[in-house]
Amino acid sequence: MRAEPSGAVLTVRETLAMPAFAQARVVAGHAGLERPVRRVHIVDLPGAAYEWGTRDVLLLTAGVGLAEDLDRQAALVPDLVGRGVAGMVLSVGYIFDNAPQVMRAAADELGFPLVTTPPGVRFIELTEAIWQELVNRRDAAMLTGDFLEQVLTSTSDAVELTERAHQLRFRLDRGHAVICLRTGDGAAGPLEQAVTRWLRSVDRWAISVWRGDVLVVVLESADDDQALLDAAALADAVEAAARADAVEDATGRLVVGVGNVEPPDRVDVGDRIRHSYEQAREALLIAGALPASERVVAFRDLGLLHWLWHLPPEARAGNRYLERVQALAAYDREHRTDLLASLDAYLDHGGSLAETAAVLYVHRNTLLARIHRVAEVLAIDLAAPSERLNLAVALKAYRLHGR
Repeated sequence: MRAEPSGAVLTVRETLAMPAFAQARVVAGHAGLERPVRRVHIVDLPGAAYEWGTRDVLLLTAGVGLAEDLDRQAALVPDLVGRGVAGMVLSVGYIFDNAPQVMRAAADELGFPLVTTPPGVRFIELTEAIWQELVNRRDAAMLTGDFLEQVLTSTSDAVELTERAHQLRFRLDRGHAVICLRTGDGAAGPLEQAVTRWLRSVDRWAISVWRGDVLVVVLESADDDQALLDAAALADAVEAAARADAVEDATGRLVVGVGNVEPPDRVDVGDRIRHSYEQAREALLIAGALPASERVVAFRDLGLLHWLWHLPPEARAGNRYLERVQALAAYDREHRTDLLASLDAYLDHGGSLAETAAVLYVHRNTLLARIHRVAEVLAIDLAAPSERLNLAVALKAYRLHGR
């Protein structure tokens, strides 16, 4: 599997900090300066549509075709925001003396950066500066992606990895944690953008690359406790970004797995990162398989789940409690009931009817009827602690292995 680099992207704020934009002025939409910029387009044709199929475009225009059309001016910014355009640079002194008030008001309301430049600033120079910086960042991202791929696939010896680590300013004398993130609906863009912004806010070495549908973050961490705190902060940042974009459930169910931090003096850099990645990925997959799991799951806290994850088919075969769980799942499919989920929640909450009913949003009597029905279908005494324990373990094995 090839690691795909992430982070080869600018923000509007970073773009405006480039020397080529020294004379640019943000006149509205300051709240959107962290919007990502991946592309740049110049539009200066009469009747231009001002629309593209790609997101994160920085639009450069003098406003040709807009001056006499007040309705179009009013609709332009909301339309660009809806299309995911990063921001708009308006060259004034030609068509407009300044950005129209109706566009400025909409930009402020929607957090859409509206920037003006004087007549002497040439769009071609702005475009070249942006593309050069994007290329530089993409090259750097490719280097980090190649480095991580070499580590995870053991395709380089220790000397080569050490040399590459020095090139990337990777501190060999410090601990590093691997954090794996995935969203339920595969919404890669919002996830990557939020992670990239958060990583830039911490003053520590970090890289992030895609491996399949999983975003892998390698972050300098002192110990397991710091890694877990970082993962929780990262998850908070992703969910906060989704709320700020006013997109309901924008990232689907976010799941985060955290690997251990191994002391740098025990094993070489390749083994350290590889072990942490394998642990983080396992925690991620286990968390994704268990509907009631926490949002952030650390490998060190898996306990019994780690054993169950590695339990081979021959060890699971013939287990009468697992067979009972499978029978209950078959009963649900045949009768269109949801007894398995009710039993799962009931066992997770220690047999407490009140807590389980609250989690399932059902009346206590409804839950009690379901539990009685489970006991009848399985011919089991759910009041017996040993029966509940064995069923709980079998249920986890069923969730993890799908049968």
